[in-house]
Amino acid sequence: MYPSSRRIVADEGTMCTVLPPISTVGITSSSEDITKLTDKTRAAMLEAIEDLGRKRQEQNRIEGKNVVDFGKKEGEQGGERQRLLNDEGAPAS
Repeated sequence: MYPSSRRIVADEGTMCTVLPPISTVGITSSSEDITKLTDKTRAAMLEAIEDLGRKRQEQNRIEGKNVVDFGKKEGEQGGERQRLLNDEGAPAS
């Protein structure tokens, strides 16, 4: 797997999480409702991404892998969630 935004190559399985459905009952096409739905969806996805990252780190630790992420800037903190919150790698609109 080669994420285009990073300079790492990993020959490992891919983890995937299917999140529970988010109800749209009572949601209208108002800007406020759409914003709330978008925020709720994004928060659920970010939490799932963080959880997958923790699982991957634990699996790497158990297997004794030392994964180096060359795409991370010196002193950078935060991982996947922080990059997404900063909108790094977000598709251009």
